[in-house]
Amino acid sequence: MNPSSRLAPRIDRKWALAALPLALAVVLSAKPAAAQSTTPATNVTASATVVTPLTISSASALNFGTFAAGATTGTVTISPSGSPRASSGGVTLVATSAGTASSVVLAGTPSTAFTLNLPSSTVSLTGPGSAMTLANFTTNLSGTGLGGTGVGGAIGSSGSLTFAIGATLNVNASQAAGSYSATFPITVTYQ
Repeated sequence: MNPSSRLAPRIDRKWALAALPLALAVVLSAKPAAAQSTTPATNVTASATVVTPLTISSASALNFGTFAAGATTGTVTISPSGSPRASSGGVTLVATSAGTASSVVLAGTPSTAFTLNLPSSTVSLTGPGSAMTLANFTTNLSGTGLGGTGVGGAIGSSGSLTFAIGATLNVNASQAAGSYSATFPITVTYQ
């Protein structure tokens, strides 16, 4: 074997061991190449729209007018459409006080859709005798789903809308004379 061939592997190893720290320093200090994007970058716009808070006010109360209670139960119905009130059973209407539907004013952001929820259960009118119950609430707004599930509409271009609410009053047999009253909840939310 050639003496120089024995020397070459030792020199290579010696140089390799001496160069190892330098090679490690180069590898550790090298920055990775920037990965190429497979999709283009873009900016996304964020936006928000703030609406005017809804306000509800009652312009007039739901009034069943004056009537006489007979020996049997009966009802008085006020329609939100403005048609005359109606009675059934033992109720006799008194013409001097015809009653009226409730008039409600809703204000908010013009031309914005909303949902109105009317009571889905009965409401008690209390007074000097046994309580009478209100039921079957209706409105003159178009749409479906009355009685707690909501009816839709849109606020007018002026930012307000007036609508009416009617209901049926269940009168007990021989209801005691006197004034009876109650309040009932309605809720309105933006759609």
